[in-house]
Amino acid sequence: MYNNIMSDIDRIKAIISANEIVPTRSLGQNFLADETQILRIVRLLDPGPEDMIIEVGPGTGSLTEHITGKCHSLSLIEIDRHLIPLLRTRFSGIEGVRIIHADAMKLELSDIILTDRPIMKKAARTKLISNVPYYITTPLINRFVSTVPSFDRIVVTVQTEAAERIMSKPGDEGYGILPVLASLMYEVRIADKIPAHCFYPQPGVESSVMVLDRKTSVLLDKAEKEGFIRFLKTAFGHRRKQLVKVLRVADGGVKDFTFINEYLVHLGYSVSARAQEITPEDLYRVFQKYFKPDPDKDHATDDLRTAAYPGAQFSAKNYTESGKDEGYDTDE
Repeated sequence: MYNNIMSDIDRIKAIISANEIVPTRSLGQNFLADETQILRIVRLLDPGPEDMIIEVGPGTGSLTEHITGKCHSLSLIEIDRHLIPLLRTRFSGIEGVRIIHADAMKLELSDIILTDRPIMKKAARTKLISNVPYYITTPLINRFVSTVPSFDRIVVTVQTEAAERIMSKPGDEGYGILPVLASLMYEVRIADKIPAHCFYPQPGVESSVMVLDRKTSVLLDKAEKEGFIRFLKTAFGHRRKQLVKVLRVADGGVKDFTFINEYLVHLGYSVSARAQEITPEDLYRVFQKYFKPDPDKDHATDDLRTAAYPGAQFSAKNYTESGKDEGYDTDE
């Protein structure tokens, strides 16, 4: 087994040496080399002939080569310009594959989905796979789960410690915006563990493979998801303060918060409850109550799909836009 891993490592070394590539620490580049682990991850992704798949950070293409030919389309997003020629050489001639030289943090992933979706059947699935750089795990996965339309399945390899934070429950130290978003919209599980020696260069920590499968019980459109994220940024911006007090300070447009006190009690919490004590589902219900519902539409408090909200004004100090997306190069 160890000899097999070493031969896989030697293969990666040979590829990057032949292409004059030097793994970059600033980009968090640790290439997965172990073929057994690679095949396990691809099986978890379960690519199908009608799937639209995005791979963020394909690196040398170790996962990519086992996905091509098994799906309708495959978009490879790679930030490192030194890896683009290698990816073009290996995959640009394959039907359905496009190579995008861009920073995934500045790219609208939804644009890629919507480009392919009109020509696909309604049953088509969208999936994302990524070996996530450790230094940017939280913001990048936040971006993945915040994308509208939502991915049907997300498979990511992350540092085990980060995976455990994403799995945090109310009351845990790591419980916050990402665990709430992920748990509300996806069935989240840690499917596998990968030892450090399966990568080149070898990281100093163990990795975990996470699988996120979209829930059909919670359907948020773009405006509502963005509003909920702003709400969470406000709610978790002052972790030690009571949720009601945080909301009162954040939005001067709503004066009477008595109904939120009553609603928290109705949900089984104290009026002094903090955001970190409240489940994702109940935070979403409070969000629905906090926004003024459209009077022309039926409002069912306990149905997470039916309420429509025009949006609320939050203080700029509580929410900062990430900025406009920058242009990118694409090969099709």
